[in-house]
Amino acid sequence: VLAQGSHLGGYDAVSRMGDPGLLHCAVFRRGEGHGGFFAIHDQDGLLFTAVAESNLAYALAQGFFGGMVSEARYGADIFENMDDSDCLLLNDDDAYTPALKKKAETHTHVCLLSTSHKVEEGAFLDGDTLVLRRKGKEIRLCSVKELKLKGMQNYEDVLAASFLAYEGGVPVDVIVSAMKDFSSLPNRIEYVRTLHDVEYYNDSKATNTDAAIKGMSAFNKPVILIAGGYDKGTPLEDFMKDVKKHTKHLILLGAAADRFEKAARAAGVSSIYRVSSMKEAVLKGQQLAEAGDIVILSPACSSFDMYHNMEERGMDFKRIVKSLT
Repeated sequence: VLAQGSHLGGYDAVSRMGDPGLLHCAVFRRGEGHGGFFAIHDQDGLLFTAVAESNLAYALAQGFFGGMVSEARYGADIFENMDDSDCLLLNDDDAYTPALKKKAETHTHVCLLSTSHKVEEGAFLDGDTLVLRRKGKEIRLCSVKELKLKGMQNYEDVLAASFLAYEGGVPVDVIVSAMKDFSSLPNRIEYVRTLHDVEYYNDSKATNTDAAIKGMSAFNKPVILIAGGYDKGTPLEDFMKDVKKHTKHLILLGAAADRFEKAARAAGVSSIYRVSSMKEAVLKGQQLAEAGDIVILSPACSSFDMYHNMEERGMDFKRIVKSLT
């Protein structure tokens, strides 16, 4: 990636770092419009991740192969240095995959990943069980109930990482142990505490609607959503449809609250509460919650109207939650 300069297939390199021969990271932004991708690789492996219109990073393709990557053109030339001895893992639930798969199959062996259906070869979710299939072998790793991570987007990441680790020769027991031990990173559907049989999660990193949808839909329990902040002005129609589907109460704060409330009511969301501070939001969530509920901060907004950054917002939420009695 780095060897090809700053312009790849209409994308401009906006950030590059790394040491020659070790780990490299490059971030590319589309020259016109929104979106882009980043690529991370060492001499033996590649992670290639697309960035959605609203800046939500989601797993698009992961490949493992020997030798340095000499070129990465979005959706095409990233496969050029691969051959039949290599393997590429594509997310079969992604709309980009059919076109990528068609191009990749002219260079290398393609495996698939899915959380919605079984695949012939690759990684998939079978009910609650994470499964790998490779060269005629099926490895049932563990149940998602044994993971500390929550949500389908995390299960996709676990499947991708597990497949690449297995492909790279990591023993299955080591893979399973790492999967079970890995905790969510701060501000990313981060478990805070359980109080009176109500679970509290910090998802302050969800600064756009796509990420907030992932947060609220990560649970098979009633959700009380705390949202709002600095308004990015993104369309809210689809977001509010998911709010209506996944939440029992919506608590709004910040500069975006007026527009969010209007969009929520237009979508048929009826249980809406307005608050003026994070403390008031958390206390309202506690008041509304019943045993078995989830209270999650997943703002769908930036934090700059009330905080310096999303990390500060998440820390404030956690501080208040931990003070509850």
